[in-house]
Parts: sequence; C-alpha cells; structure tokens
Amino acid sequence: MAAGSEFSKTRSLPHGDVAAVAAMAGKLKLAALLGPPCRARDIAVALIISRVVRPKSKLSTLGWWSDTTLGVDLGVADASTDEIYAAMDWLVSRQETIERSWPQSISRSR
Repeated sequence: MAAGSEFSKTRSLPHGDVAAVAAMAGKLKLAALLGPPCRARDIAVALIISRVVRPKSKLSTLGWWSDTTLGVDLGVADASTDEIYAAMDWLVSRQETIERSWPQSISRSR
C-alpha cells in the first residue's frame, strides 16, 4: 500500500476564522454572560460568532453553518429555523440582565 493511500479527503471545511473568533468569545466568557447553559444560548453564541465572521442575514447564517466548522464545534449544526428565531427571542428576553452584567464581565476577563 502506498504511503497516504489509506486516507482520502472527502470534505474540507473552513476553520481558522471561526476558531479565532470562538476563542476570543471563550476568553471573554460570552456564553456565561448571555445566560445559563441551554440550547438557545448555544445558538445565540453561534449567531454572534457568525455575525463577526460573516455578517449576513440570520437565516443565511443557518445554511452557512454546514459550510464551516462552527455548527459542529458548538453543537448547533442541526438547528432549525424555528430554533434560530426562538434563540433570538430568548436573547431579547435576557437583554436587560446581560446589559447589567456586561461591565462586570468585561473587568473579570482582563
């Protein structure tokens, strides 16, 4: 068997830009700032990272997740349109709490 013939590349997904923004979101503790662990929070984090990396509409973002590692990395690759809208509603419902917590979160991440 020739060297390298044991493997074949079936698909390659972009990762660098997503990984860089996700790493910064982790350093800033973005997920914790948004709220307690839940599916809506994970989708909201993915939407925010997506907006930084590729600023497009929320619904086109859903399709983009299958073309990058973000959806799989954050466990939201299978999110539906309804879940996207529910996550945005969840985020709006938490806006006041997030805005109150944000200054303390920034000072703790330094």
